[in-house]
Amino acid sequence: MNSLYKEKKITFGIVEDQISFRSNLAELIKTYKQTGEVIEFSSAEELLIYPFLTKLDFLIVDYKLKGKDGILLLGEKSIQNLSIPKLILTSFDAEGKIFEALKFGATGYMFKDELYSLNSILEVLLNGGAFISPTIAFRVVNFFKEIKKSSEGFEELTKREDEILKGLSSGLSPKEISEKLNIDVTTVRCHIRNIYKKLEVNNQIQLLQKVKDKNFI
Repeated sequence: MNSLYKEKKITFGIVEDQISFRSNLAELIKTYKQTGEVIEFSSAEELLIYPFLTKLDFLIVDYKLKGKDGILLLGEKSIQNLSIPKLILTSFDAEGKIFEALKFGATGYMFKDELYSLNSILEVLLNGGAFISPTIAFRVVNFFKEIKKSSEGFEELTKREDEILKGLSSGLSPKEISEKLNIDVTTVRCHIRNIYKKLEVNNQIQLLQKVKDKNFI
């Protein structure tokens, strides 16, 4: 146990706008061996005006709140100044948000339906560790696989195709590209057809949009 919390009764703060879930979560936290007090808040705004923030030893925040969401709440200066464990809860797919949460100081991130293991997670976090639920970790891996997959077309381009794509993106015509690269215009058009195929587009408008979306240039 972190020396700051060893032998100490822990004061938990819960920020959750669903009354029934908040009540059930509070009851679950009370089963933890070191729980002292559980203070409930219905919104980020309510927590932010609480006059005894430094009384909190542990903060559990729902990501999806009415008004300011849980991750933006963690970014507030008064919350940033609290050097305590902060656990974010979510009930929907928000893989991309996990990095925002970690940036703002979250030490744990998990789905609401995984609370059956809450006591052991509290132990990990109070000991100075961090926790990301296996389900979320798996989804984050897949999230990045999809990002990589969406950029694979660009990686398949040859050096010459890359040069021609940059020419097209700069507004050059096939003829102007052929003159610039000193190759036949028919060869340029052949390369363009290969680029379309690799990037899975049907025309130059789609091609340039994909280049813009992927920040290729």
